[in-house]
Amino acid sequence: MRVHHLNCATMCPPFVGRMVCHVLAIESGDGVVLVDTGLGTPDVTTPKERLGRSFVTITRPRCDPSESALAQLQSLGF
Repeated sequence: MRVHHLNCATMCPPFVGRMVCHVLAIESGDGVVLVDTGLGTPDVTTPKERLGRSFVTITRPRCDPSESALAQLQSLGF
């Protein structure tokens, strides 16, 4: 079994500093299991619609598609 640590969202709320969404990708005999998922591709392409204007205003997500679990798993060869 292999475990990968992914950052699937970076947020920069005022007065807090940088926060990340830690996601584990666990390789199993059946494939990959994600523990949490962070922000997905649709979340970062249309954040206010998907996450809500208040959430986006408060957390200030980076909205980088390369931080999605899908992009990171593809870069790992899955």
